[in-house]
Amino acid sequence: MNNDNYYWMFSAAAQSIAALIAFLLAGVTLAFSMMDRVIDQDPTLYDVIDSLRYTLHKEMSALVISTGLAILLSLTATFINPYQGDFRLGLMILAGVVDVFTIVFAIYFVIQVIFPRRYAIAARKAFKESTGEVLPSTHQTPSSSFFHRFISLEQDIREYMQTQDMFVPGTGEGRILSFRQMVNALYQNERIGSQLRDMLFEISKYRNLLFHGHIDQVGEDIVKKLTETIQQWIREKNAQQNHPADPE
Repeated sequence: MNNDNYYWMFSAAAQSIAALIAFLLAGVTLAFSMMDRVIDQDPTLYDVIDSLRYTLHKEMSALVISTGLAILLSLTATFINPYQGDFRLGLMILAGVVDVFTIVFAIYFVIQVIFPRRYAIAARKAFKESTGEVLPSTHQTPSSSFFHRFISLEQDIREYMQTQDMFVPGTGEGRILSFRQMVNALYQNERIGSQLRDMLFEISKYRNLLFHGHIDQVGEDIVKKLTETIQQWIREKNAQQNHPADPE
């Protein structure tokens, strides 16, 4: 290849990669807004999508850095193209490697974003990171037992809110509240403390990750946390019933 070939190759590479990442950033922004609509339709995906967004943000940040480096090296390669020497050859090889890596990384990123099972994969990864467990663990129990106890807890909270005639702004009449909305409403109306609120959020997160990650087994430590949360809820609920809040 002569100098003109190298010049056009690296200048075109810089422009192509810049255009590719610009379109990719626009697509990611659109994907994030679509995730917001998915959460509105299914609030149980909140923790899963939150984890997925965090992962995509880290990878997108790495891709942007790689893109900047690829463009800088490609432009430098075009600048030193007329000169001869080992430095020119080494820089061109490095620029070519970074360009190819950036393009492959961008393709991998797109495949990950549009992959149909992305939520299940994100849920399993988030569950592993949250619990520190490498599934399957040595001490585990069927997740179905966890789900049954969680559903009983959710029904108890829902019935309590109905008996207390608690109104949640912005939900609309007749709309079923999500678990997170009910916990926030209980806390804002001073029916539960911050400790129980955090415990309920944590258990809800485990439930969502188990369900959407299609995880069949759960560690006994998670079941123990659920038991402690239920006991704490019963104590605070009974305390409210024995000492109801003063009417406003």
